[in-house]
Amino acid sequence: MKNSRFTGRATVLEELRERLFIRRECRKLALVGLGGVGKTQVALELAHWAKENQPDHSVFWVPVMSDESFEQAYTELGRRLNVQINKNDDDPKESVRRHLESEGAGKWLLIVDNADDVKILDRHGGIGKYLPQYENGLILFTTRLRSVAVAAAGSDVVELPEMTPIEATSFFRKSLINKSLLDDKGPRDELFEELTYLPLAIAQAAAYLNLTQLSVKKYLERLRRTEQSLVNLMSQEFSDDTRYPECRNAVATTWLVSFDQIRRTSGTAAKLLCFLSCVERQDIPQSMLPGSPPGEDVETAIDVLCGYAFLVRRGDDDIFNMHRLVHIAIRVWVRKQNAVEEMQSNAIQHLASIFPRSNKANRLLWREYLPHALCALRKSKEYEDKEKSDLSYRVGCCLIADRRFKEAIVALEETYRWREGYLHEEDHSRLASEHQLARAYLDNRQIKEAIEIFEYVVGIRKKTLAEEDHARLTSEHELARAYLNNQQIKEAIE
Repeated sequence: MKNSRFTGRATVLEELRERLFIRRECRKLALVGLGGVGKTQVALELAHWAKENQPDHSVFWVPVMSDESFEQAYTELGRRLNVQINKNDDDPKESVRRHLESEGAGKWLLIVDNADDVKILDRHGGIGKYLPQYENGLILFTTRLRSVAVAAAGSDVVELPEMTPIEATSFFRKSLINKSLLDDKGPRDELFEELTYLPLAIAQAAAYLNLTQLSVKKYLERLRRTEQSLVNLMSQEFSDDTRYPECRNAVATTWLVSFDQIRRTSGTAAKLLCFLSCVERQDIPQSMLPGSPPGEDVETAIDVLCGYAFLVRRGDDDIFNMHRLVHIAIRVWVRKQNAVEEMQSNAIQHLASIFPRSNKANRLLWREYLPHALCALRKSKEYEDKEKSDLSYRVGCCLIADRRFKEAIVALEETYRWREGYLHEEDHSRLASEHQLARAYLDNRQIKEAIEIFEYVVGIRKKTLAEEDHARLTSEHELARAYLNNQQIKEAIE
């Protein structure tokens, strides 16, 4: 394995350029390192360098924190590349893969960011089967786990270490308002040791110092005073997410100190943190965030979270990302307050109130919201209510529009179960959800299930609606389509 410990991040970036573009010794390369060490930032620097210095290469960015985020990224990639989706395919991702493997795609660099689960990269049940294999294509993986790096790129692995003391000092200087805090060399170096030289932890410590105007020595005292009670609380939660518990503890301590500070100074920012614990941690559109109460500005709350580096704005867009461990730490914080179910219910209610309908005019917007709604629904399995049913319905309709039929069935079955239990059989919203579930079954080749529901819906609508009613005609049309798919020609003609 070509696996080196570099003394500087510039050296790491140069190594990536050399191996991928100059020497072209590999088509796949994995960048591995601890959470918070700056892998994504190095990958972004490589992407910008490639755009400036390798104009014959297209650069594509695909986050893989979950199946949903990968699906969303590939959907957007296919749209931007004008990929023609083969209607015979069950999965549009397959069409994107074939396009990238074609001569017409040209040369490209695909950055697969946050590949932190070896199961995700499996070529049978994960996303691995959708990653293109092409001699003119390059793939860079970023991951915190060595097992994922080896599975993704074999021996072509580059390790990104923590910052050196010189790098940490320079980074800390740039992050501080009061530069004189650097003059106290002893506590400064102790702080870097306490934070294990992780950039994310150092940035958050600097943000806290900027807000509180504490000395480094005083901040160290606060960290160490809360370490036993708070870090021990978080250690069990983090044990499944990293192999480096010593780094985890230092970062967690910093975050928990900051969480309490935010709760005391900005109720809106604290509420935003709770909402963010229920949705995906990347590609968070500002338009999706809950509005602020009277007298407080949600923009100010966002600025507070950005100041602590809990949210990171993506360029000039109103889109935000959150580090994975921060996301986990917030959930631990919410759980400590015994507020998990309340936060999940609040998030579902908000998403249900803003999630757009599945018409073409809303396509870009609901594609932005979709991974977050799916995440919130997945985390709220403990309860059911009308708002959750309504959100599941709208999500299911959008998934049908995106030809993601298996996922649509899961969402619409949840809606079906709730509405069947609480609504009269002639209720319009209940019939609408049954109709959409039958559509998803039919497009997923579950024809018998589709026919059974369509026959039921048509029977109800024949009794309650005029024969020229659009809803009735639509259900009859879909039932005829299902009959055709099932070779029931006579029934279809009728």
